[in-house]
Amino acid sequence: MIMSLAAVVPIALAQDGSWGLSGEASQAAHVMTSSRLLKGEQKSDWLRGMHDKISISKRPVGPFGLPQDPEAKISKPQKKEIKKGAFLEAIAAIKINTVMPSEGKFTSNSREFAEGDRFPIIKNQRQFNIEVMQVDPSAIVFKNIDSGEQVRKKLDTLPDGMKKNALLDTIPGVFPANEKNTLPLDLDEGSASALR
Repeated sequence: MIMSLAAVVPIALAQDGSWGLSGEASQAAHVMTSSRLLKGEQKSDWLRGMHDKISISKRPVGPFGLPQDPEAKISKPQKKEIKKGAFLEAIAAIKINTVMPSEGKFTSNSREFAEGDRFPIIKNQRQFNIEVMQVDPSAIVFKNIDSGEQVRKKLDTLPDGMKKNALLDTIPGVFPANEKNTLPLDLDEGSASALR
């Protein structure tokens, strides 16, 4: 109570000039003590003076990342254009260790994935959300969930400098994984004894 009276009395005395101050000095005391009662040009002058004293007024950007100048035009961030082959390049970088087409699964970097699995991949600091659509002996089909684009990753590619041996197709009893054996299953005793 005493503190509030101590603050009110000097303001009241300064406003009515009863402290023996001249008119200008009384007005200056009033401005220094209370800005709420200012009007018109006095208020504008006080605001300009305070604006220059505040350190944030000298910064180009405020605390919320917006320009301090109300006339400044805010530029919207431009969207990065996605390279058309970026998804294709990301799928090409996937290293396939094992393929289990009968189960619709494959392994990559010691992780197992199956048809219908959804997971993100990162290539060149870009993330792609993909889904495994199909696992075949010759290829795996991946889909970019965000764009709907599908890429077929072939599995019969050989390292540089190597080529497929043409004689592999002629080995008796050996058939390519993508072809069915159409020979009859021989269950006679003679064929069984030959295997012993």
